[in-house]
Amino acid sequence: TVSRFLTTYFGLYRMINALHEGVQTVVDLDTALIDLKKTTTMNSNELSSFYFEANDAAKELGVTTQEIITQAANWSRLGYSDKHGATEMAKLSSQFAQISPGMDVDEATDGLVSAMKAFGIDVDNVLDGVMSKINQVGNTTATTNQEIVQMLARSSSAMAAANNSLEETIAL
Repeated sequence: TVSRFLTTYFGLYRMINALHEGVQTVVDLDTALIDLKKTTTMNSNELSSFYFEANDAAKELGVTTQEIITQAANWSRLGYSDKHGATEMAKLSSQFAQISPGMDVDEATDGLVSAMKAFGIDVDNVLDGVMSKINQVGNTTATTNQEIVQMLARSSSAMAAANNSLEETIAL
């Protein structure tokens, strides 16, 4: 009888805990979407569409939907507030963090935005114009993507002002 009671108790506890986690996930997603709505130029239909795209991207990248939405809000604050810019950059910064050991999404965002702003790279050229170049050097030399991104975050503007290209800056 004691074992039945404990089994029932722990089963009930697990159900309540799962329900609580589900409610917390919904609250976190709602908070992230409200933050995105405050910072973006997207209308309600675009935000609704973005949510489903973010969910698909999160599954594809192995991150949470909340992380994609939060990244989109962060990119929106950095000036990429249209649906295309915020969506693409949220996906790319998450992807870049995933392929770069030791780098978190915020660090990936800092490095990418520094390079984009300093060297005038638009959203559609980030994958081939920045990420691929960093990844190639990080995979073939005695440095990591994280170290390259940290250097870009600190020195992109100065290097661009000295008429150096992104490729030359990464090579240094």
